[in-house]
Amino acid sequence: MFIDGTTLTDGVTLSADIAVVGAGPAGAALTQGLGSSAGRVIVLESGGKTPQVDKDLSRGLVNRPYYDMPEIRVRGLGGSSARWGGWCERLTAVDLAPRAWLPTSGWSLTYDELAHFYGRAEQFCGIPKDFAATRTWAPVGGHTQAHKFFKETTFPVLGPRNLGILHQDLFERPNVDLVTHASVVHIAMANEGRSVNRLVVRTSAQTTVSVTAGAYVLAAGGVENPRLLLSSSCVAWPAGIGNTYGHVGRHFMEHPHVDAVRAQGVDHADLDLSYFGEWTPSADGGDLMAAGSLVLSDATCSAERIGRAQVFIEAAGYHLGPERPTIRDGQRRFAPRYAHAKTGEVAIVVVSEQLPNADSRIVLSDVLDGNGVPLPSLQWHLSELDHRTISVAARYARKMLTELGLTRARKRFARGRWLRDTLGGPHHLGTTRMASHEVDGVVDPNGRVHGVENLFVSGGSVFPTSGYAPPTLTVIALALRLAEHLKTDPEPK
Repeated sequence: MFIDGTTLTDGVTLSADIAVVGAGPAGAALTQGLGSSAGRVIVLESGGKTPQVDKDLSRGLVNRPYYDMPEIRVRGLGGSSARWGGWCERLTAVDLAPRAWLPTSGWSLTYDELAHFYGRAEQFCGIPKDFAATRTWAPVGGHTQAHKFFKETTFPVLGPRNLGILHQDLFERPNVDLVTHASVVHIAMANEGRSVNRLVVRTSAQTTVSVTAGAYVLAAGGVENPRLLLSSSCVAWPAGIGNTYGHVGRHFMEHPHVDAVRAQGVDHADLDLSYFGEWTPSADGGDLMAAGSLVLSDATCSAERIGRAQVFIEAAGYHLGPERPTIRDGQRRFAPRYAHAKTGEVAIVVVSEQLPNADSRIVLSDVLDGNGVPLPSLQWHLSELDHRTISVAARYARKMLTELGLTRARKRFARGRWLRDTLGGPHHLGTTRMASHEVDGVVDPNGRVHGVENLFVSGGSVFPTSGYAPPTLTVIALALRLAEHLKTDPEPK
């Protein structure tokens, strides 16, 4: 049932078999997967039933132009899906496999272990079982020699969906309590730091309550998950829970979106696989279409020793339209801007995998929020390898367009320089990365924090590598996988 946290009495303790922090895509999918066989479930959500921005987050810091955090990390039922565009693209086996030229690549679970849950994840999003996301790229003039550097991919795209609201019936089950306006401010440890004793929760009414459970799951996103682990330092974990080897908060990854080349002499309507599909009804009565992109082939990525990337050929300026969130550069906020588009100009936009980078990270700032918890500071760093990945994709795309009749092109993306309008999904990945051993990451292949018996993490923060695809579908698949694990072994030793 729904419980308004502001009605709870100061000092009360709530108990459950499993406590989940966050009612976004990961928390909602986990709740569905747990069903009734896992016992009593408490879901703690810092916002209300209607998602709203948390202006406190504006007081955090960013080291380079990035979206203003309150606009992309909304509080409330559905979490980040309140800003989700509905892209449901799967990762592939290559994304999870070790790549010799990328020393930190490779997941500690097999692709089959993940793929087993993709079908259920698609149904959770509202995609019918029989929906075939197939389209054909058929540019005027036919395919070119440069097309061999790419492969075509298609995938379902939903209209905007708040997955928490879509599945709010989950929180009305007899064994589930969703406590709104309830922010977890501290993870209290026991057993010399080997297990969680309770969660300390602060409500919007400024009362403090406790939550005890057999197992605890952080499903609050790639910013809040590491923030909570770092701010819950104790004698056993002086640098933050799970942070013996310094991985908590590190390896922050995005999907850089780069408007790399502007071109004339070709028509994007004849070239772009995405945005131009026909909408059909989805399983939940909403909108659904097949979209797609051109993706650098596996052979190209291997030969060039780069990350993965997809290319969209679209109307110039679409990448940074006025509906995009506000951008923050340090403490300055400004609306998205892009270079002036000439008449008939199209853009080659590259959306790439960001490779793991320990210097790219979430840290705690010296500024406290209204509950006394340090606000997160984003230090987003892109590497030379990320730059080269985008450059290669743009070069081959431009070559392909030249063979299709491109008359003029101007590069916006130059060597050694990042464009001011380089942004992201916004996708927050990698900050509690998965690894088989604690020396390499924060959680094990089942999402359990190394060294803690009953604390788990779910969401994009556990991704060891990002791939190029939007992460929401994979976040849901991982949450469903974790639910199966918790039902069979809630407190692994």
